[in-house]
Amino acid sequence: MVAKIISGNQISKIVYSEVKEEMDNAGIYPGLAVILVGSNPASISYVKRKEIACNEVGIHTETFSFKKERKSLLRFVINSTS
Repeated sequence: MVAKIISGNQISKIVYSEVKEEMDNAGIYPGLAVILVGSNPASISYVKRKEIACNEVGIHTETFSFKKERKSLLRFVINSTS
């Protein structure tokens, strides 16, 4: 088998386009809610990339950020999004 070099950026554009088209055809527009607890730079970066990717295809995102774990606030967010 011969190795083939692929372009991740080009493939992602194709996939994003297909996802957006399928959502438009179905009339279904999902959303993504994220609960981010703490200030881990890697987690913040990961969530930011997900927000950007969702925005590119028309998926609504909402991020709830907390400085530290607070069970009462987390329960409120979970109950308010379901």
